[in-house]
Amino acid sequence: MGARTLIRFVRGAGGATVVDKVVPMIYLHWGGPPQIMAETFDEFFARIERDAGKDTRYNDPEYLAARFVVFASVECGSAEDPGTLGFTGVGVTATTVVKAIEGGSFTYAVDCSDNGPRLRPKILVDEVLFTDTHEIAHHSVCTIEDFLDAQRKNEEEDNAKLV
Repeated sequence: MGARTLIRFVRGAGGATVVDKVVPMIYLHWGGPPQIMAETFDEFFARIERDAGKDTRYNDPEYLAARFVVFASVECGSAEDPGTLGFTGVGVTATTVVKAIEGGSFTYAVDCSDNGPRLRPKILVDEVLFTDTHEIAHHSVCTIEDFLDAQRKNEEEDNAKLV
C-alpha cells in the first residue's frame, strides 16, 4: 500500500489554491509522491484519449473526476475479473486541503480552467508549510512538472556536493 493521495478536480479562478474550504476529493490508498502520480496521470489521460477520441471533456471537472474513479477502480480491481465491485483503495471524500495534508496525504489539483475540451488539464501539487502551532504559514501550488524539475535539480546539487 502506498501513501494516501487526495485529488480534487477544479475549474475557476483560484479553485486550485483554496486550502480551507471543504471540497470533494477522490482518495487513493496508493500513489503518493509526484514522481508516481505523474505516471498515473499520464496513463489516465492516454486512456481517455484512446477511448474517448475527440470527446475528452478535459474542461469538465465533474466528468473528468467520474472518469478518474472508473480508471482508479480498474487499477485497484481484480485482473482475473475486471469490473468487479470488490475493489478497495479508491473512493470519494470531502475535506479541506489543510486537513488532508495534516493527515499525511499527498494532495493534487487537476485544474480544468482555461482549457478547451481536448487540452490536458494542469496537474498541480500542493505544498503547505505549518507553524509549530499547526497553523498555515505558507501554501503554494506548482505544476507536477515544475515540482519534478526542482526535485531533480536538488538531487543533482546534492550529488555534486558529494563529489
